[in-house]
Amino acid sequence: MPNLDPNYRRDTETITEQEFLISLRTALDQYANRYKVWNLSIGTTEVCSLDEFSSFAEQLDNLQERYKVSFVISAGNYEKTPLLSYPRLASELTAGRVTSPADSVLAIAVGAISTSIIRTEDLRETSLRHFRGTVLDRTM
Repeated sequence: MPNLDPNYRRDTETITEQEFLISLRTALDQYANRYKVWNLSIGTTEVCSLDEFSSFAEQLDNLQERYKVSFVISAGNYEKTPLLSYPRLASELTAGRVTSPADSVLAIAVGAISTSIIRTEDLRETSLRHFRGTVLDRTM
């Protein structure tokens, strides 16, 4: 978690769920009336259960209900491409699955699948070509 305070002496790369939830509640108390969609960009390595919700997801759902906001969260990441068999082998049951807190009922979980790496410059140029010539109707 980024911190620009030079006197802060703790790890700035990781945060516990409880620390995160405390910080989130503080921010929600201050800004929930002004901002209704919150991009949390968070995820864990904990694969979601097939028969119950994670505690983290439940806590996020409670905050969304209480503050009348929506959270956008990561569906998960992987370090190694999960090349899976079909049907899956027993050793592959958790590979490539959605991770907590993407099992939140109220949040918007986002993810993508790609087999190639695209440089940012290439993506920007592709987007510009795609939208060239598009006319936006500003009367709506």
